[in-house]
Amino acid sequence: MASKKMTIAFLQGGIIPAAILNLAKDRHCDAREPIEVPEFYGKSLIQDRIAIPAELPSAVVEKPKASTNNRSTPKSKEPAPAAAPTPDQPDPGIVTLIGSNILPDQVEIAPGKSVPLGEIVAKAHEKSGLSIEDWNALPQADRDALLTATVDELKAEASQQQP
Repeated sequence: MASKKMTIAFLQGGIIPAAILNLAKDRHCDAREPIEVPEFYGKSLIQDRIAIPAELPSAVVEKPKASTNNRSTPKSKEPAPAAAPTPDQPDPGIVTLIGSNILPDQVEIAPGKSVPLGEIVAKAHEKSGLSIEDWNALPQADRDALLTATVDELKAEASQQQP
């Protein structure tokens, strides 16, 4: 039985194990590069916010036809599927701030008190004054430094609130 497939794109690049794609060696993927993977694996990466759903470019999906005008639906009824968003042109329907590869999903700022990474990313982004595009274009090390500074500030605030 053939497994269902889906197309994803890693947010920051990634490696797909050879066994997942039935290849001889692991597949290295660039950020926002569309790749077809088994559905269970793709959904797992999307749920973990490592990847997003994407569309393969039409040249990869089907061979070019001599004339597709007779078969296509008028643009007013159904828009053509969009290619995977790129860092220069993010998907207008999804606003995503790139987070961290080194911080966990929940960051402990005091004994028994954790803050979700998404909240830390939002605070660090707001404090930076950068646009979403500029934030996402930062080198990972610079972004991690801003996030770590925000964690340190949250830890300091939490320690002042404890008796």
